[in-house]
Amino acid sequence: MNAIPQNVAKSVKYLRFVKERRHTPITYAQLITCFDCFDVMTAAGVAENLSLKVIDHVVNVYASNFHAGKPVPVSRAAREVLANGGTKRDLILEHGTPRRALTLLLMKERRANTLTEGRAKAIMETQWAIAHITRAEDQRLRDRGLNSKALDTPQARWAAAGIEF
Repeated sequence: MNAIPQNVAKSVKYLRFVKERRHTPITYAQLITCFDCFDVMTAAGVAENLSLKVIDHVVNVYASNFHAGKPVPVSRAAREVLANGGTKRDLILEHGTPRRALTLLLMKERRANTLTEGRAKAIMETQWAIAHITRAEDQRLRDRGLNSKALDTPQARWAAAGIEF
């Protein structure tokens, strides 16, 4: 396996710093409260998209708590960019399951009364993943209509766009 380029190593180090920051992580109870507030917010006239954006962020922070300290995959093309003098500005930190799709999946489970703390953790472990990819790879996701569509796993979505790790 190839060594991780220094720029990627710095990104991984930063990600670990962010994940290990001294804050109170989002709890399962707080996550459920956000889902329960969705209907209240929309009934109060808050646009559905804005309500979902708030919840998307909470879900992302909740999910990141399970992945703190784990390495972030770097696509082969992204490694080449970095090896040729590129920087992290030339890359995109891509969510394997689009944030909105993950939020809607969890909300669907909550509304069906099938979401438990264990189930939420299992969903986070299988559906939430991030990776460094190139802008061209990101464009391939969009060209294939996968920019906002979830597949069975993040890896399947990346493979469908021809992104190799």
